[in-house]
Amino acid sequence: MKAILSALAVAFLLARSAQAVPQTIGNGIFGAVGVAFEKYAASPDLWAQGAELKGDWKARAGKKGDVENLDLAAEAIVFGIPAAQVSAERTAGVVRRITVRFDEAKLKNAKSNPGGLYAQVIANITALAGDARQSSPGGEKSFRYESSLITARKSGGKEVIVDFTPAK
Repeated sequence: MKAILSALAVAFLLARSAQAVPQTIGNGIFGAVGVAFEKYAASPDLWAQGAELKGDWKARAGKKGDVENLDLAAEAIVFGIPAAQVSAERTAGVVRRITVRFDEAKLKNAKSNPGGLYAQVIANITALAGDARQSSPGGEKSFRYESSLITARKSGGKEVIVDFTPAK
């Protein structure tokens, strides 16, 4: 009986620590090609002139001049968490920003996350990119990972917004 309880305790601890590790399983088209969305969004190729966005992106109505706003049509898992929306801003053929919106109301296990959705997103970004380079008094945190600056902030009570921009 002790052995079974010990094995269950170890399995529980391993399962809890695995929540902070970004996953590619079930990651829409990005999992299918073997790359996590966050790694794709941090690659230098994405920010190059004329780079094509991977996946099925739908243009939003209301294009203003050279600025084009696109939404990812496929589901995406970003930092191990299902995204409510992923959008891209492209100007004159260059991707300027990728924005990921997480919505706590759309997550099945939102109530089981200690510290809430924002804490989970920050923990998962930290697991990938290391400690934040900057933090604002309002809770916005910025990280550098490969060729991207990743900025996370709370938006309203139950949403978290993460922006990927090219690192300078």
